[in-house]
Amino acid sequence: MASDSPRGYWRLGEAGGSTAADFSGGNPGAYQGGVALGALGALAGDANTAAHFDGVDDKVSMGDPASGALDFADDFSAEAWIKTSVNGERAFLSKRPSVGSLWQLTVTDDGGHVGEIRVNASTGTMREVYGPPVRVDDGAWHHVVAAFDRDAGITVHVDGVSRFTAATTIGSIDNTGPFLVGKSTGYGYFSGEIDEVAVYPTALSAARVQAHYSAGCC
Repeated sequence: MASDSPRGYWRLGEAGGSTAADFSGGNPGAYQGGVALGALGALAGDANTAAHFDGVDDKVSMGDPASGALDFADDFSAEAWIKTSVNGERAFLSKRPSVGSLWQLTVTDDGGHVGEIRVNASTGTMREVYGPPVRVDDGAWHHVVAAFDRDAGITVHVDGVSRFTAATTIGSIDNTGPFLVGKSTGYGYFSGEIDEVAVYPTALSAARVQAHYSAGCC
């Protein structure tokens, strides 16, 4: 992860306290709602822990940094390891204000895609795409990356398997909403564990996503 120069990288491995450190720079998050720290982490052979979200009021907020570090005027990628047994459009990553441009990643209950990853992005027109047919609501760890290529579309990677959907994005996706882990505006709270969250100012290639997955899973 770090080798691909993330704009933000939150390992969520704190043993205590209310701050989620940003290992790539200066955008720490705030644990809110009683997020439980110290859960068994996602990465094989790594003692770093994960955060547990109760599905009621837990989230991590990085806010909307004045520097614009967590806004992306061009291509970008969002990444996390997640573990859940709950679908129902529970968002695990988002940057969504009440109105305007947005993006978010959820575990969906949509017909034909139950338990899969759904991605929404809007710069005026809502785009909704699904990941590959891999259920992530099975109580096991799964690696998820959404790569946004503004000129081509959105590729959703789950455990090294990808699905591309053509969806060109016109206009800026920058917005004033907070960058949240475990929640999105208007959606229910995530229930389960989240680990190793990162965002990048590029659309990660399939080869780089595979490298991240292989480094963590095996």
